[in-house]
Amino acid sequence: MKKELCFHRGSERRKKEYLALLTAIKVLFAQNKNDSRQELKEMLNETRHTLSLHQIRTRMKELEDLGCLVIHKGRKGTEITEKGIEMIDQLKG
Repeated sequence: MKKELCFHRGSERRKKEYLALLTAIKVLFAQNKNDSRQELKEMLNETRHTLSLHQIRTRMKELEDLGCLVIHKGRKGTEITEKGIEMIDQLKG
C-alpha cells in the first residue's frame, strides 16, 4: 500500500527538498543518465539545496514509498514515475 504525501508544520523545507530531488532525477532520466547519489548531491548543491548522501538516500526512499520513484539495484539507477512527474507540478503549485 502506497503512502500519501502529507506535510506537517515546519515541513516547507522538506517540500523544497522533494521538489529539487525529483526535478534533478527527472533531468537525469530525460538524458538517459544513471543517476548516482553523488551526482544528485552535486546537482542539488548548484540549486542551493545542500543534502548529505544519507539525506538523499532517505528522501529517495520516502519518494519511492510514495510511488514517485522506482529505485533499481546496481547501475540501472532510479527512474521517475508518472506520479513523480505529477508530484513536481503539485509541489510547484
